[in-house]
Amino acid sequence: MCNMNLIQPRLLKGFRDFGPKESMRRTKIIETIRSVYEKYGFDEIETPVLEYSEILFGKMGGEAEKLTYNFEDHGGRPVCMKYDHTVSFTRYYAQNFSKLAAPFKRYQFGPVFRADKNQKNRYRQLYQFDADVIGANTLHSEIELIAMMINAYKACGLKAFKVRLNDRILVDGLLEAIGIDHGHKYQVIGVIDRVHKIGLEKTYEEFKKIGVSKAKAEKLIEAIDVHGSKLSELEKIHGVNTLRLEKIINTLDNLGLSEFVEFDFSIVRGLDYYTGVVLEVTLDEVSGSIGAGGRYDDLCSLFTRQQFSGFGLSIGIDRLYDGLEAQGYFDESSTKTKVLVSVYGEGTYLKSLQLQKTLHENGIAAEVYPDEDKLKKQLKYADRKGIPYVLLAGPEEIANGEYVLKDMFSGEQEHVNEKKLIERLA
Repeated sequence: MCNMNLIQPRLLKGFRDFGPKESMRRTKIIETIRSVYEKYGFDEIETPVLEYSEILFGKMGGEAEKLTYNFEDHGGRPVCMKYDHTVSFTRYYAQNFSKLAAPFKRYQFGPVFRADKNQKNRYRQLYQFDADVIGANTLHSEIELIAMMINAYKACGLKAFKVRLNDRILVDGLLEAIGIDHGHKYQVIGVIDRVHKIGLEKTYEEFKKIGVSKAKAEKLIEAIDVHGSKLSELEKIHGVNTLRLEKIINTLDNLGLSEFVEFDFSIVRGLDYYTGVVLEVTLDEVSGSIGAGGRYDDLCSLFTRQQFSGFGLSIGIDRLYDGLEAQGYFDESSTKTKVLVSVYGEGTYLKSLQLQKTLHENGIAAEVYPDEDKLKKQLKYADRKGIPYVLLAGPEEIANGEYVLKDMFSGEQEHVNEKKLIERLA
C-alpha cells in the first residue's frame, strides 16, 4: 500500500458544493424562471466567465472593482472573473447588435464571482438569472420586466416578497435640491446604498464624516425614510419629479401586482452604470436582496459610438433558494427516480433492463440497481435516495410475468403485471 500523504478534502471559504437534493431543487427553480421568461419572448445567450479587465472595470465603480477576482493569464493579459452578467452582455451586444433584433430581449443564467467577506447569505461564487431589454427607451421595458420578475418569483412558490423601487434621476434631483455638490454626489449615493446594512443613525454619521453639513444630512435622512405610499411627499417637499415611478407603480397595480411593489428612496444601487429606475427585491427571511436591477443609458458607450439604452434585472438564485427553504417550500425529495428495478443476479439482469426500457417508454423515471447485492441493501439504497417504489423482479416473478411493487413510504406491497405497473406509476 502506498505510504503517500493524503490531501485533505476541503472547500474554499465562500464556495459550496450542492448534493443531489439541493441540485434538484435549484434546477427546478432555474427551469421555472426560464419558462416564465421565454413566455415573455426573451432568448438565452451565454458569455464567458473571464473577460479582459478593462471591459469589466470600465463602468463598475471602485467598490465593485475591489470585490472582483482579477489576475494576469499565462500570456500576461490582465483578466477578471465576471462580477455580474450585465457588463459582459453589453460587450456582447456591442459586438453583435447588427445581427440581432432591435430592441433585443435576452436572458442569461450562470455563475458570477465576488471577492467578498465570507458571511451568511453572501457567497463568493453565486448564480444569477438575468434578463435585459436593450435598445428600448420608454418605461415599457421597466414595466414588463418587473411584472415578469414578480411572476417568476410567484411561479417558484415565493411569498411575501417586495420589489422596492427608486429612480436615480429622482435621486439626482433631490440631492441637487438639498444642495449636495457634485463632488459629494457619489459618496452620498454610496452611503445611502449601505443604509439597510448600517441603519439610519450610522448613515447620518457617515454623511457627516464625508463632509455633509448637519442640516443637509438631516434632510437626506428624512428623504431616505420615505417609502411605500409616500412617494408624492418628495415632490411636495423638494419639488422633484416622481411621475416616472408613479406610472410604473400605477401600471403594475392595474396588472394586479401592487402587493409586491413599493417605493423606497434608500434603494440607489451603488454601481456607477445605473442612470434611471433601480430596484431591489427583499424578503424578511433572507438578509440582503434576492434580486436587483436598473436602467443603464450609456453602458454600451464603452464599446461603441452607437447609443443604446437598456434595462435589466437579476434574480439571485442562491438567496432565492434560501428564501424558499426558509418558507418551507421544498419537500425532501433528492431524486427524480420514481422506481428502482431490483437485480437478483446475472440471470435476472436482462429482464430488469427490459422492464426499465418499458418504464422509460411510458415516461416513468426508473433505474436498475447497479450491482448484484442482497435485496436488503437494494432497499436501503432506494430508501437513502428517496426513491418511492421498488420493483422486485426475481426469477419466480419473471417466470410468472407478475412482479412485486413495494411502496417505500408505506411499506405496502402489491402484485402487478407490466400493464398494471405502468398504470400504477404513470
